[in-house]
Amino acid sequence: MTKRTLLLGSAIGLAAVLLAAFAVSWQPAWPALANPSATFDPAIVARGEKLAHLGNCAGCHTAQGGRPFAGGRPLETPFGTVFTTNITPDPETGIGRWSRKAFVRALREGVARNGDLLYPAFPYDHFTHASDPDIDALYAFLMTRPAVQARAPADRLKEPFGFRPLLAGWNLLFLHKGPLADFFTGVPSSMIRASQPNGIAVERWPRDWRIAAAVTPRATNWAPREATMPTTAPG
Repeated sequence: MTKRTLLLGSAIGLAAVLLAAFAVSWQPAWPALANPSATFDPAIVARGEKLAHLGNCAGCHTAQGGRPFAGGRPLETPFGTVFTTNITPDPETGIGRWSRKAFVRALREGVARNGDLLYPAFPYDHFTHASDPDIDALYAFLMTRPAVQARAPADRLKEPFGFRPLLAGWNLLFLHKGPLADFFTGVPSSMIRASQPNGIAVERWPRDWRIAAAVTPRATNWAPREATMPTTAPG
């Protein structure tokens, strides 16, 4: 095999890898809601409030001295500083133009409405296990908060970590979609026994236990997250 053939093969292989990385990382933007105003069942909103409190969403998405859920809180990571986003229903700087489908994709796949991959400082690898009714309740609660116009500062990340397509690799390694029971696949049995209340199999956990595992950062204890993108605060 000639040197030229080897170089050509390497170039083709590199191009294939880059093409695959682009295919994995590229996500389409969801259309903006034409009419952001919507009404929600008060009972669903109330349930969403409880879930948001359980996940400490306000604690993460509220800057010191800032308005609740308006974002701007700095989260320090080994790769730099990530600023939490505005999750009030402001149409310009918040999620006011996010459809339910866009909200679900963010929580389950870590993709913003505009198609950007979200940094896992936002624990979408937990929310991906949440049920449809629970996600609907969170959406209803957040979309009925007072809208606050506040744009979060730009993230300050070391190179090359500001290049969002790299997050596709993190997702391939650590994002396990689907019901909570599927999350335990491959986890050492000793860790599962230690984490399961009273040794009860996850499939038989009461609903409240499942909810807590989906909206709090406890589950990341089973993934090497601290060295990759720790959750400084849930929500």
